Amino acid sequence: MDRKKARISLPAKLPANVKMMHGRLYTLSVDRSPVYGERVSREDSGFLHEWSLWRSKLASMLISGASIPIEEGMHILYLGAASGTTVSHVSDIVRCGVVYAVEISPVEFSKLLGLAKRRSNIIPILGNARAPECYAPLIDRVDLIYQDISQRDQVSIYLRNMEVFHCRRGILCLKARSIDATLPAKDVLHMSLAEISKTLTVKKVVNLAPYQKEHWGIITG
Repeated sequence: MDRKKARISLPAKLPANVKMMHGRLYTLSVDRSPVYGERVSREDSGFLHEWSLWRSKLASMLISGASIPIEEGMHILYLGAASGTTVSHVSDIVRCGVVYAVEISPVEFSKLLGLAKRRSNIIPILGNARAPECYAPLIDRVDLIYQDISQRDQVSIYLRNMEVFHCRRGILCLKARSIDATLPAKDVLHMSLAEISKTLTVKKVVNLAPYQKEHWGIITG
Protein backbone atom coordinates (compact mmCIF):
# COMPACT_ATOMS: atom_id res chain seq x y z
CA MET A 1 0.00 0.00 0.00
CA ASP A 2 1.35 3.40 -1.00
CA ARG A 3 1.33 5.39 2.22
CA LYS A 4 0.93 8.65 0.32
CA LYS A 5 -2.40 7.40 -1.07
CA ALA A 6 -3.86 6.27 2.26
CA ARG A 7 -7.12 8.00 3.10
CA ILE A 8 -7.42 10.81 5.63
CA SER A 9 -10.83 11.45 7.21
CA LEU A 10 -10.58 13.32 10.50
CA PRO A 11 -13.39 13.46 13.07
CA ALA A 12 -15.22 16.78 13.53
CA LYS A 13 -13.24 17.44 16.71
CA LEU A 14 -9.77 16.19 17.58
CA PRO A 15 -8.92 15.23 21.19
CA ALA A 16 -7.12 17.68 23.45
CA ASN A 17 -3.47 18.28 22.56
CA VAL A 18 -3.81 16.63 19.12
CA LYS A 19 -3.11 18.61 15.95
CA MET A 20 -3.21 17.98 12.21
CA MET A 21 -0.63 19.96 10.25
CA HIS A 22 0.36 19.57 6.60
CA GLY A 23 -1.28 16.16 6.41
CA ARG A 24 0.51 14.85 9.52
CA LEU A 25 -0.87 14.08 12.98
CA TYR A 26 0.87 15.39 16.11
CA THR A 27 0.42 15.45 19.88
CA LEU A 28 1.54 18.40 21.96
CA SER A 29 3.93 17.33 24.70
CA VAL A 30 6.15 18.69 27.46
CA ASP A 31 8.74 16.04 26.57
CA ARG A 32 11.45 17.18 24.18
CA SER A 33 12.82 13.70 23.43
CA PRO A 34 11.46 11.32 20.74
CA VAL A 35 10.03 8.02 22.00
CA TYR A 36 10.24 5.77 18.94
CA GLY A 37 12.17 7.86 16.43
CA GLU A 38 9.28 10.19 15.60
CA ARG A 39 9.86 13.76 14.49
CA VAL A 40 9.79 16.32 17.31
CA SER A 41 9.52 20.06 16.68
CA ARG A 42 9.47 23.02 19.03
CA GLU A 43 6.30 25.05 19.61
CA ASP A 44 5.65 27.98 21.95
CA SER A 45 3.61 25.83 24.33
CA GLY A 46 5.78 22.71 24.17
CA PHE A 47 6.93 20.10 21.66
CA LEU A 48 5.04 18.52 18.79
CA HIS A 49 5.56 14.75 18.45
CA GLU A 50 4.54 13.31 15.10
CA TRP A 51 2.03 10.49 15.60
CA SER A 52 2.64 7.62 13.18
CA LEU A 53 -0.53 6.28 11.52
CA TRP A 54 1.33 3.09 10.64
CA ARG A 55 2.70 2.31 14.09
CA SER A 56 -0.23 3.36 16.28
CA LYS A 57 -3.71 1.86 15.95
CA LEU A 58 -5.18 4.74 17.93
CA ALA A 59 -3.78 7.19 15.38
CA SER A 60 -5.20 5.11 12.53
CA MET A 61 -8.61 5.21 14.24
CA LEU A 62 -8.48 8.99 14.36
CA ILE A 63 -7.37 9.34 10.77
CA SER A 64 -10.22 7.03 9.73
CA GLY A 65 -12.74 9.53 11.11
CA ALA A 66 -13.49 8.08 14.56
CA SER A 67 -14.01 10.35 17.55
CA ILE A 68 -11.99 8.66 20.29
CA PRO A 69 -13.35 9.16 23.83
CA ILE A 70 -10.02 10.04 25.46
CA GLU A 71 -9.95 13.43 27.14
CA GLU A 72 -7.58 15.60 29.14
CA GLY A 73 -7.54 14.67 32.82
CA MET A 74 -8.71 11.09 32.34
CA HIS A 75 -7.28 8.05 34.11
CA ILE A 76 -6.60 5.47 31.40
CA LEU A 77 -5.86 1.78 31.92
CA TYR A 78 -3.69 0.80 28.94
CA LEU A 79 -3.38 -2.96 28.37
CA GLY A 80 -0.56 -4.09 26.09
CA ALA A 81 1.61 -1.02 26.54
CA ALA A 82 4.72 -2.59 24.93
CA SER A 83 7.60 -0.07 24.82
CA GLY A 84 5.29 2.94 24.93
CA THR A 85 4.76 4.09 21.33
CA THR A 86 1.03 4.86 21.64
CA VAL A 87 1.25 5.25 25.40
CA SER A 88 3.37 8.36 24.85
CA HIS A 89 0.66 10.00 22.74
CA VAL A 90 -2.10 9.04 25.18
CA SER A 91 0.08 10.59 27.89
CA ASP A 92 0.13 13.82 25.88
CA ILE A 93 -3.65 13.81 25.43
CA VAL A 94 -4.62 13.22 29.07
CA ARG A 95 -1.88 15.64 30.26
CA CYS A 96 -2.85 16.10 33.91
CA GLY A 97 -4.51 12.68 33.99
CA VAL A 98 -2.84 9.29 34.39
CA VAL A 99 -1.96 6.38 32.11
CA TYR A 100 -1.65 3.04 33.92
CA ALA A 101 0.45 1.14 31.38
CA VAL A 102 0.35 -2.66 31.77
CA GLU A 103 2.91 -4.80 29.93
CA ILE A 104 3.80 -8.46 30.43
CA SER A 105 7.16 -8.62 28.58
CA PRO A 106 10.16 -7.69 30.77
CA VAL A 107 12.10 -6.62 27.66
CA GLU A 108 9.40 -4.20 26.49
CA PHE A 109 8.75 -3.11 30.08
CA SER A 110 12.37 -2.01 30.52
CA LYS A 111 11.87 0.41 27.60
CA LEU A 112 8.56 1.56 29.04
CA LEU A 113 10.31 2.36 32.32
CA GLY A 114 12.64 4.72 30.49
CA LEU A 115 9.65 6.61 29.10
CA ALA A 116 7.94 6.73 32.50
CA LYS A 117 11.01 8.37 34.03
CA ARG A 118 10.40 11.34 31.72
CA ARG A 119 6.61 11.33 31.94
CA SER A 120 5.21 11.72 35.46
CA ASN A 121 1.68 10.80 34.33
CA ILE A 122 2.68 7.29 33.16
CA ILE A 123 2.52 4.54 35.80
CA PRO A 124 4.24 1.43 34.36
CA ILE A 125 2.97 -1.93 35.62
CA LEU A 126 4.69 -5.23 34.87
CA GLY A 127 1.74 -7.60 34.86
CA ASN A 128 -0.52 -10.02 33.04
CA ALA A 129 -3.69 -8.42 31.66
CA ARG A 130 -5.46 -11.76 32.22
CA ALA A 131 -5.16 -11.19 35.97
CA PRO A 132 -6.39 -7.64 36.64
CA GLU A 133 -7.01 -8.44 40.30
CA CYS A 134 -3.21 -8.54 40.73
CA TYR A 135 -2.64 -4.94 39.66
CA ALA A 136 -6.00 -3.48 40.75
CA PRO A 137 -4.58 -2.40 44.16
CA LEU A 138 -2.08 -0.17 42.31
CA ILE A 139 -4.78 1.76 40.48
CA ASP A 140 -6.74 4.69 41.88
CA ARG A 141 -9.56 4.83 39.32
CA VAL A 142 -10.22 3.96 35.69
CA ASP A 143 -12.23 6.21 33.35
CA LEU A 144 -11.47 4.25 30.19
CA ILE A 145 -9.69 1.05 29.18
CA TYR A 146 -7.57 0.89 26.03
CA GLN A 147 -6.40 -2.55 24.92
CA ASP A 148 -3.97 -3.62 22.20
CA ILE A 149 -3.10 -7.27 22.84
CA SER A 150 -2.32 -10.01 20.29
CA GLN A 151 -3.86 -12.98 22.06
CA ARG A 152 -6.54 -15.49 21.14
CA ASP A 153 -8.58 -14.52 24.22
CA GLN A 154 -8.24 -10.76 23.73
CA VAL A 155 -12.01 -10.19 23.98
CA SER A 156 -12.32 -12.03 27.29
CA ILE A 157 -9.28 -10.11 28.62
CA TYR A 158 -11.01 -6.84 27.74
CA LEU A 159 -14.31 -7.88 29.33
CA ARG A 160 -12.59 -9.18 32.47
CA ASN A 161 -10.80 -5.87 33.03
CA MET A 162 -14.04 -3.98 32.44
CA GLU A 163 -15.67 -6.10 35.13
CA VAL A 164 -12.89 -5.73 37.70
CA PHE A 165 -12.63 -1.96 37.29
CA HIS A 166 -16.38 -1.37 36.98
CA CYS A 167 -15.79 0.39 33.69
CA ARG A 168 -17.82 0.46 30.46
CA ARG A 169 -15.96 3.04 28.40
CA GLY A 170 -13.14 1.65 26.34
CA ILE A 171 -11.35 1.05 23.07
CA LEU A 172 -10.46 -2.48 21.99
CA CYS A 173 -8.02 -2.94 19.11
CA LEU A 174 -9.30 -6.22 17.72
CA LYS A 175 -6.70 -8.35 15.93
CA ALA A 176 -8.76 -10.91 14.01
CA ARG A 177 -5.91 -13.20 12.95
CA SER A 178 -4.73 -13.54 16.53
CA ILE A 179 -8.14 -14.90 17.51
CA ASP A 180 -8.66 -17.35 14.65
CA ALA A 181 -6.51 -17.52 11.52
CA THR A 182 -8.76 -20.13 9.87
CA LEU A 183 -11.93 -18.01 9.67
CA PRO A 184 -12.57 -14.94 7.49
CA ALA A 185 -11.57 -11.85 9.47
CA LYS A 186 -15.09 -10.37 9.26
CA ASP A 187 -16.55 -13.53 10.79
CA VAL A 188 -14.15 -13.15 13.72
CA LEU A 189 -15.23 -9.52 14.05
CA HIS A 190 -18.93 -10.43 14.14
CA MET A 191 -18.34 -13.17 16.71
CA SER A 192 -16.34 -10.78 18.88
CA LEU A 193 -18.98 -8.04 18.65
CA ALA A 194 -21.66 -10.54 19.68
CA GLU A 195 -19.62 -11.49 22.76
CA ILE A 196 -18.89 -7.87 23.71
CA SER A 197 -22.53 -6.84 23.25
CA LYS A 198 -23.65 -9.26 25.97
CA THR A 199 -22.33 -6.89 28.66
CA LEU A 200 -21.29 -3.64 26.94
CA THR A 201 -22.76 -1.21 24.41
CA VAL A 202 -20.77 -1.03 21.18
CA LYS A 203 -20.68 2.63 20.14
CA LYS A 204 -18.47 2.47 17.06
CA VAL A 205 -16.57 -0.06 14.95
CA VAL A 206 -13.72 1.27 12.80
CA ASN A 207 -11.91 -0.66 10.07
CA LEU A 208 -8.22 0.22 10.49
CA ALA A 209 -7.25 -0.73 6.93
CA PRO A 210 -5.10 0.23 5.12
CA TYR A 211 -3.01 1.21 8.14
CA GLN A 212 -3.56 -2.09 9.98
CA LYS A 213 -4.76 -5.06 7.92
CA GLU A 214 -7.65 -7.11 9.38
CA HIS A 215 -7.75 -4.95 12.51
CA TRP A 216 -10.73 -3.06 13.92
CA GLY A 217 -11.09 -0.44 16.59
CA ILE A 218 -14.14 -1.12 18.78
CA ILE A 219 -15.38 1.70 21.01
CA THR A 220 -17.64 0.72 23.92
CA GLY A 221 -19.58 2.83 26.35
